[in-house]
Amino acid sequence: MSLDVLEDYQRHRQTPENLYNRQIIEVYEPQSLSYSWAWFYLMTLEQVEQLGGFLQPDGWWSGFGLTLE
Repeated sequence: MSLDVLEDYQRHRQTPENLYNRQIIEVYEPQSLSYSWAWFYLMTLEQVEQLGGFLQPDGWWSGFGLTLE
């Protein structure tokens, strides 16, 4: 997958060896209706802490200017 190259994800590596690890998740519309499935790249909590990041628990980034249409 091209995204795997961008995210430097290699499935044969152990989880801590990848910066991001790929998972498939269900995606929902704003009305909470199931929409589709999508690949999602996640860091471990330990990696987030080491890099000074913060947890985005629900995946809704309303603080970044996204709005419902």
